[in-house]
Amino acid sequence: METALFGEHGPIEQFPERVRPDFPALHAQLQQHRHLTLQLAWEEFRQVHPEGYGYSRFCELYGRWRKKQDVVLRQEHKPGEKGFVDWAGATIPVHDPVSGEIWPASLFVMEFTLTLLRYDFDTGLLRMLVGDASSLQT
Repeated sequence: METALFGEHGPIEQFPERVRPDFPALHAQLQQHRHLTLQLAWEEFRQVHPEGYGYSRFCELYGRWRKKQDVVLRQEHKPGEKGFVDWAGATIPVHDPVSGEIWPASLFVMEFTLTLLRYDFDTGLLRMLVGDASSLQT
């Protein structure tokens, strides 16, 4: 009866299994090289594996892998007990209004939490770069 309804059918065509990218290594490279993008990583992957995934599928699989990673770091502390400090990325240009000189300044960020409120304090560390910054207006 099946043959009468659906006719003769041949074997189901199997697609070869595609090589999966090494997502942990890719993620480490993305963390180390700030100008590396998923587009560049995919292009390198396709050079080695020409029959590999297309760009959109590559990004989708990387996104799925990344969502499965446990990246939560919980830190418990009493409000106002600790402050968290760090340098915020690349330098920013500082313009001297008198001389017109421009120099790079690092941005130092301190964050502390008090009860349910969050306060951020940002400052460019001019003294570290120019010595005596007392003549500069803040």
